[in-house]
Order: sequence, then structure tokens, then C-alpha cells
Amino acid sequence: MCIRDSGDAVPALDYLRGNGPALQAMAAEDGGQAGKIVLAMRAAGVDPANFEGHDYTAALVAHLGPDGAFAGDSYKHALAMLGMAAVGQEIPATAIDWLESNQSAGGSWDDGFGTLDNADATGMAIMALLAAGRSPDDAAVAAAVDFLTTSQAAEGGWSYGAGLPVSANSTAVVVQALIALGIDPTATDGSWAKTGRSPLDALLAWQGESGAFQADFGDGPFDDFYSTVQAIPAAAGRALPPEG
Repeated sequence: MCIRDSGDAVPALDYLRGNGPALQAMAAEDGGQAGKIVLAMRAAGVDPANFEGHDYTAALVAHLGPDGAFAGDSYKHALAMLGMAAVGQEIPATAIDWLESNQSAGGSWDDGFGTLDNADATGMAIMALLAAGRSPDDAAVAAAVDFLTTSQAAEGGWSYGAGLPVSANSTAVVVQALIALGIDPTATDGSWAKTGRSPLDALLAWQGESGAFQADFGDGPFDDFYSTVQAIPAAAGRALPPEG
């Protein structure tokens, strides 16, 4: 989501400026956390290489291990790759190879915590590979798209893993991946539409009366901050990395 030239980002940036040690500690955790910070700063229109005297781009690059991994799981690794792309840095071939080598035979990625066929990690991996220069016709990307096609629920959304209910979070990441692929998530016909609903319709169905997007862990839907934050860029038609 691109919010440059908007006052909306000012309070959040002021908060980060006032909590430099905590922000630096977060960036030091792994490449995924550092990638999030770099992506957020680029979206807000500030330079992550010089934010309050600290170079968060360098902190991100420092997480690249000898095996090509920025983090221990594919989701966070993809975030790191996207962070590098956001600041115009070439993504190392070893990092691309690491991500592709962790793709399952069915085209998906797992979440690193035992959830196989994870739509979130797969959507994030697609965006990372595209940002690294892969095309939608690339074998790894095409296999990932095939997985998302077969794992789409009857109502049009996606779940975190096989046997789990559809969620706003997973649907949002996949919608972003579709946007990155050049696929129209608003189309109400074609292979991605279900019962006349587009993938975006499936995401917006999770928005409650308050404007927040909702989660449902079995006891009924409720307004959820994390679901809302994850849904906003997809609902706004923005993929990763952010523009600018």
C-alpha cells in the first residue's frame, strides 16, 4: 500500500522514531522482520537506509546466510526478498534458489511450523519470485498458481491450510499475489470467480459494519486488527513490494 505524501503515516513514523531500540531489535531478529520494516518504510515514503541514523537496509542484507536463506521459513524469507526489491537491491541468486528449493511437489510452500500447503506462504513466495525477476510462466510460479487454483474454496476465498476454514488473512495474501501476476481479482467470471463472486468479493465479505475485517476461530466472526491490516493492501489493489 502506497501512502506517500499522506499525513496518515506521520503518527506511525513518529512512533517508530520514538522507539528506535525496539525497532532495531526487531530488525535484528531475522530477515522477515527486517523485511517488514523496510517494506513499511518504503510504503511510507522514507528511506530505510537512513532512518533516524540507522540503516535498516543493511540490517536486512546482513541476514542472508551462506545457504541463501534470510530466515528459517519461506514466508519470512519471501518478505526479506520483497524488502530488497522495494529498495532496488538485486536479490541474490542463492536466495531465489533457496525459496524454489523449498517448494513442494504440489506447487505450494509450508509455513515453517508444520502447516503444509500454506496459501499465505505460497502467495508471498509468488510475489517474491516475481520481484526477483521470474515471470508468471516460470515453472515454480506456474506450479504455485496451479496450487492456488485447486486450493480455492467454493465460496471463493482461501484458508491457511488444508482442512482449515477460509480466512480474510489468507484470502488477502492470495489476492495480492493475483494482482502481482497481472490477474484481475475483481473479475466475476473466469476461472478465479466462484458462484459469480470475484476473489476480491470473497475478501470484502469479511469486512464488518465497523469497517474492520473479521476473523472467526469457531465462535463467530469478530473485528480483528491483524486481519484488517493484512486485508487493506489487497482491498486497495496493491501487491508487494510497494510502489515508489
